[in-house]
Amino acid sequence: MNDKKRTRITNSAAAQRANVTPRTLRRWCEDPEVGYPEAFVVRGRIYYWLDEVQAFEAKNPGFGQRPERAPEEQAERAKPTKSQKKAKPKREPAPKSPMQVMMVVPENLILPGNASTGYIKVSK
Repeated sequence: MNDKKRTRITNSAAAQRANVTPRTLRRWCEDPEVGYPEAFVVRGRIYYWLDEVQAFEAKNPGFGQRPERAPEEQAERAKPTKSQKKAKPKREPAPKSPMQVMMVVPENLILPGNASTGYIKVSK
């Protein structure tokens, strides 16, 4: 009988150890060529046995580490600064709707409604 208690780690903790996303880790589990330890599920959460993950890491040193890039390549991949970004062209105003066109009032429009003359003169 094995008296040693096994420790489990979550999918995100194992992914953090391998320097990848949790989804990438699940892909590795599905790919037999990679040989990553098999996951198990408890109450809908994905776990790995820590001793199996450590054995895999020992067997595959540097696995999951990002490659070092040349300075030129790093500069090329860097995000542009605000001053380097292209200025967005200004948008043209939206065309007026028929209702807006109808609401335009000419300068010398005379409307009925004044009590003394019977008309209201509208001026801007």
